[in-house]
Amino acid sequence: MRVAPGKHSFGLRFNGDYGLQHGAIAWQTATLTTEVDAMTARHGYHARHEFTPERVVLRVQDLGERLNHGLWLCLEGANRKFYPVTF
Repeated sequence: MRVAPGKHSFGLRFNGDYGLQHGAIAWQTATLTTEVDAMTARHGYHARHEFTPERVVLRVQDLGERLNHGLWLCLEGANRKFYPVTF
């Protein structure tokens, strides 16, 4: 995500703990919210959830300004191409 410098709050929707109950697929859903005090402009951030049987926790990691992150699109071995994150 791209943000202005400063404090920001945001949410991440979690779906997990999939299982079969009474012949149907069941799962847990939660919207996890967090505040990050000192986000920096032009930096990339990675938000991930940690799931245990008791709770789900949201962790946010600052990846820095020079990212090696992006999306791989199309078919592997045919026309797969990497599109890096840019600002």
